[in-house]
Amino acid sequence: MYAALDPRMTLINLLPKDGIGAEIGVFKGNFSDSLLNIARPKLLHLVDPWISSNSADHKHALYGQAQRSQADMDAMCAEVRARFAKKIEAGQVVIHREMSKPALEKLPDDSLDWVYIDGDHNEAGVATDLDVAFRKVKRSGLICGDDYTFGGWWRAGVVRATNKFIGDHFDQISIVFVIDTQFVLRKLPPTG
Repeated sequence: MYAALDPRMTLINLLPKDGIGAEIGVFKGNFSDSLLNIARPKLLHLVDPWISSNSADHKHALYGQAQRSQADMDAMCAEVRARFAKKIEAGQVVIHREMSKPALEKLPDDSLDWVYIDGDHNEAGVATDLDVAFRKVKRSGLICGDDYTFGGWWRAGVVRATNKFIGDHFDQISIVFVIDTQFVLRKLPPTG
């Protein structure tokens, strides 16, 4: 009998050890904890604005006002800071409480070994995260993401944005895997 495959753990185990990574969409920090314990990055950028959204597109998201107030999100951010306080003090974790694009724009191009995208799930948000991640990830680095599915409040936003990104960059990336709701893309080294 075969053991059930856990796509997120498979993904984490593909990440290079002792690398520099970024997680877009931290929420409570549970996946961040797994990233730190299994991938053991020397530096992990945690990116999340921790904003309760009242937009029609995000109302039913985990961070939408139908689910959580701004006070809830502020408390969640404080809990994440406390949870990783020792790693922040040691310089292993940097928290960016802002939207993903301005947070990642502050990092040098080609400086990350990997990015995990699990933030704004609508098509435009995912497209922005993929475009910025592509510039920030080193050649042979990984661009990964969650919720590559037609379900959820985002409908097909993640799938549409990711498929378009793959089509637009077909000669610059390879698909490492798509398992369940997880995807991993590799930025190809230059040819010639």
